[in-house]
Amino acid sequence: MKLKNRQGHLMSQSELEHSETIPKICMVSPATHAGDISTRYFMPQKPHGSLAVSGGGCLAAACTLEGTVAYKQLGDVARLKVAEGRYQVAIENPAGVLDIELLMGVIISIA
Repeated sequence: MKLKNRQGHLMSQSELEHSETIPKICMVSPATHAGDISTRYFMPQKPHGSLAVSGGGCLAAACTLEGTVAYKQLGDVARLKVAEGRYQVAIENPAGVLDIELLMGVIISIA
């Protein structure tokens, strides 16, 4: 994997090993328990123990966008009631379930 830092230079292996900000990648699949979708979130050094809140917000938003992988993996898109402009997404992760409530694309509460 080749990544550039903020100055546009290729990051060294040491920089990647100590980076806490990039890259952050997640894999998604249909929910297997109490959630709407399941994810595994990765950092450069190791898999994340749960799910970063920022990643959860992005994934929740992606669940509402037809054509995204997240939308296709979501169990019941109609349940989100996206047309009402306020929706909740329960994201299964290794630490449990992250409940995200979004209002017109803005996170309004996280439990």
